[in-house]
Amino acid sequence: MRVDNIAALTENLKQEQKTRPEVRTVKQGEATPATSHRALRFQKHQGAERWMAQVVDVYRNEVIREIPNRQVLDVVAEMRSLLGKLQDSRC
Repeated sequence: MRVDNIAALTENLKQEQKTRPEVRTVKQGEATPATSHRALRFQKHQGAERWMAQVVDVYRNEVIREIPNRQVLDVVAEMRSLLGKLQDSRC
């Protein structure tokens, strides 16, 4: 990254911190409440044959968020199955 880009990014961060006080710089090794106990887990949805990411609370082993949502992938898998049945009946 070029030096002028770093200066521009630093200036943008300072401006953002003025307009939004909740935005702050996190120092290396510092844990924040929003990120201290979370991890990403990647999993392949078998029916939809697509990858999804899960944000997981490590201590409680609880899924906080899925991207894309499992229910959406379930619908995609069901639509794929129905489309396959429709094509088979036409042949």
